[in-house]
Amino acid sequence: MKEEFQEEIAHPGYYSTTLKNSGIKAEVAVSEKVAYHRYHFDEKGILQIDFSSGDLDKSFGPKFAFRPSEGTVMIQGNVLLARAVMHGIPLYMAAQCNGAKDVYLWENYRKISSKEYRCPDTENTFGGVFEVENTVELQVAISLHSFEEARAHLQEHKKSFDQIYKDTANTWEQYLSAIEIKTKDERLKEIFYSNLYHSFLKPANWGDRYVDFPTMWDIYKTQLPLVFTLFSKEAKGMTTAMLDLMEAYGYSPINVTLHENNDTRDQCRMIMEYSLAIIRRFGRELLILKRVFWVIRNITKVTIGIIHSVCWLTWRRVLNWPVE
Repeated sequence: MKEEFQEEIAHPGYYSTTLKNSGIKAEVAVSEKVAYHRYHFDEKGILQIDFSSGDLDKSFGPKFAFRPSEGTVMIQGNVLLARAVMHGIPLYMAAQCNGAKDVYLWENYRKISSKEYRCPDTENTFGGVFEVENTVELQVAISLHSFEEARAHLQEHKKSFDQIYKDTANTWEQYLSAIEIKTKDERLKEIFYSNLYHSFLKPANWGDRYVDFPTMWDIYKTQLPLVFTLFSKEAKGMTTAMLDLMEAYGYSPINVTLHENNDTRDQCRMIMEYSLAIIRRFGRELLILKRVFWVIRNITKVTIGIIHSVCWLTWRRVLNWPVE
């Protein structure tokens, strides 16, 4: 059952709302690797986690709502572990709830007695439940590699929700303070720093590398130059990640998301621009020689392809053939 939200509050790294009918208050904050939830119940309640729903809510249509092609959920001690293959990418998740009275699994929103469940059908939903009361804190971590790494993320920070919220607020303040505007118009400040905050959300740092480079045909000449100008450490990590992906794919992608199919090969000129910028800014040792040769070869292949297409279209016009 969906409820209306009221009393919504949002800051960088923090969100809270109160559910209108039940009066339950929900808060969310994040560290670099873990999402922290805090829920306030008047008495008893349940926290039900759905590990089988990806992308947007199904009300947006089948194009935007996906089920995993494979799915597993299990209980180990007081921790819920789940593996879901979304768009060909396996995601390993771990969740724990401080103060939970009980934990169990469910299939299609019905409780099951088993401690492990393997989803037999992509249409099935599956997840886990924590039975709670009063005020409780929930932590959720995701890994691209293993359950062990996801659980390790949960153990890295033994801090309370309020401590995480404070640390995250300070981190975002440092990033957003990289640009200072002077104006007496508070509304203008709000608009500027809100847009700046959204400009820093992607690419995402997953600990060992950056992922999720969306719409590279746009951000390579807008958002990324801004990030590269302000933050040298992040620029180095993002460029290195793109070069690694370029070698792995065999071409330079312009749209890298958590999806097995990123087969888009246009506008690879951005990689040369990044490579030259990195060589100039961080030193030649960052790019080994084979990478430079690979970039040149890749751009040469695309250039030859463009020249071939132009010549072919010109020849068709000379012969008065229809151009499709």
